Amino acid sequence: MDWTGWACTVVGRLISLYSKVWADFSTACHLFSRFEGRGIGAWNALLFAYAEHCPSGANAVFAELHKTVTPTQVAFPSLLMAYAHADIYVGHLYAVLKRMVVVYDIEPDKTHMGCIVKRTWYVLNVVRRFI
Repeated sequence: MDWTGWACTVVGRLISLYSKVWADFSTACHLFSRFEGRGIGAWNALLFAYAEHCPSGANAVFAELHKTVTPTQVAFPSLLMAYAHADIYVGHLYAVLKRMVVVYDIEPDKTHMGCIVKRTWYVLNVVRRFI
């Protein structure tokens, strides 16, 4: 692994550490903004941080990620999870799955489908309480 790849891995891990373990979203974002060689690992870590702490901003992060690098299979569960947490209409989650398959040629796996099930389960519980 060259220096750039190593640095991307370390920064991605640091972003994940600050976001997941210490719940310090602002420091995770600051680390990302200060790092110039942003690879897919750093982008995925930032997207996951947004999914956990600021789901409404995850779509903007994904749009920026898309301009810089090609999204991988790892990026999509974070985006789907953010949509599920942000009370986004279930149809948008299906649109993300369709874009995964059609645009990026990525087949959804159980992680992707789990995000859809989680959101659908939430909607069904809301409807059940209403009835």
